Amino acid sequence: MTKIFRAVFLGIIIMVVGLIMCGIGSINGGENRIVWQSGHFVIPQNETLNKHVQAFKNIKIEGDTLQVTLIRDNQLTSGYSIIGQVSNSDGLKIKQVGNQLTIAYHDVHSHVPNFTKANQEMDRIAIKVPAKATMSQVMVNVDSGDITLKRFAGQRMNISTRYGRVTTHQVTATQLKVTNREGVIVDDQSQSEQLNLSTQYGAIYVNQSKTATARLHASMADITATNTNLGKPVISVDNGNTTLRNVKANNVLAQTGTGDYTLESSTLLGSNVFFTKNGNVETTGLNEEGYRLQIQNSGQIKFKGQTMQQSYDNQVNAENRIMFATYDGNITVN
Repeated sequence: MTKIFRAVFLGIIIMVVGLIMCGIGSINGGENRIVWQSGHFVIPQNETLNKHVQAFKNIKIEGDTLQVTLIRDNQLTSGYSIIGQVSNSDGLKIKQVGNQLTIAYHDVHSHVPNFTKANQEMDRIAIKVPAKATMSQVMVNVDSGDITLKRFAGQRMNISTRYGRVTTHQVTATQLKVTNREGVIVDDQSQSEQLNLSTQYGAIYVNQSKTATARLHASMADITATNTNLGKPVISVDNGNTTLRNVKANNVLAQTGTGDYTLESSTLLGSNVFFTKNGNVETTGLNEEGYRLQIQNSGQIKFKGQTMQQSYDNQVNAENRIMFATYDGNITVN
C-alpha cells in the first residue's frame, strides 16, 4: 500500500512540476497550452493553412469557434485556395470528394488551466475562389464566430452562427438564408430570389440589396432596410423596431409584438399591412393612394396635419394601399 501511495504522490508531483514549467514557458513567450482531453493531458498544436484544392461546387463548413470568410476574388482567373490558422490542428478535417468540399473543425475544450493568451481568436479559415466561380450549395454552421461572404455567388446558401456577426457583401444567390442567435446580420448590395434573415438577440441591416421575396425575423432586435428592393416581404418582430428607408416593396406583411415602425421615402405597391400590438407608427414621404389607420385601444392618429381618434379611412380600395394598426400607440402619417 505504501508503494501505491508513493507512486500516486510522485505522479502528482510530476503533474504539478509540468504545470509550473508550462506557466514559466508561457511567461517567457511560449504559446503551448495544457488541456485535459479524452482522459489525459494534451498540448494542442497550431496550424497555418495555405492549401490549393481542386475546383468544387458545394461547400460544407462546420465548427465550434471559427471565423469563416468566403471570397470570390476578382483578381483570380483560376485556382481555389484555403488559407487561415487554427489552434488545434488535430481538430481540423478537410475533405474533398468530387465537387464537394467539407471542412470540420473542433476547438479544444476544458482548459486545465490555460496559461497563455492563446485562444480561439486565431481560429479562422478563408476560402478564395476565382472571379467567375458559382457554387451550387454553400452551408456554413459554426457555434461561435463571425462569418463573411464577399462577392460570392451560388444557388443555395445557408449560413448560421449562434454567436457572431454575419456579413453578406455583394452576394448573388437564388436562396440566401442567414440565422444567428446573438449578433448582427448585415446584407449589403446583394441580389437574391429568396432572402431569409433571422436573429434572436442582435440586429438585421439590409442595404442596397434586391430580392424577389424576403422573410425577416427578429425576436428581440431591430430590423433596418435602406435603399433596398425587398420584393414581397414578410417581416415579423417579437420585440424591436422596424425601419424602412427608401425601400421598394409590394404586398408587405409586417407584424410586431412590441416596437415601432418608421417608414421614410418608400414605395409600397399593392396591399400592405403593418401591425404592432404596442408601438407607434410614423411615416414620411409615402405616396400611397389608400390608407386605413386603426388604433384598437389607446393612442392618437395624425394624418397629414389632421388629428383624429381611433380610426381613419381614405380610398381603402385603391390599387396601392396601406393599413397601419396598433393596439396601443400613435399613428402619424406626414
